[in-house]
Amino acid sequence: MDAYTAALFEGENASIEVAEDFLQKAGPKEYALLEDREAAPYLDRIEKIVLYHWNRSYPGDFFFDIDVTKAWHCVFTRSFAGSSHDKITEEVYEK
Repeated sequence: MDAYTAALFEGENASIEVAEDFLQKAGPKEYALLEDREAAPYLDRIEKIVLYHWNRSYPGDFFFDIDVTKAWHCVFTRSFAGSSHDKITEEVYEK
């Protein structure tokens, strides 16, 4: 992930690799957490998509740019309470 996103995990016990070109560096079966850049240019390398939705709408300047209704199948979904939102929905998509 990039430095902006990594700052959100400060103090967590996690194995995080920070690099601005993390999407180019991610290999098969590796996770790449992004929130401020396009994913579509890497579509041929993406094996799985995990999306999180909050129970509120926020204005934004970046939006996820892959249409998961085309060539992707939702294989898992769950809702849970988070520390800042009453309801967070996780969706996992595979090709």
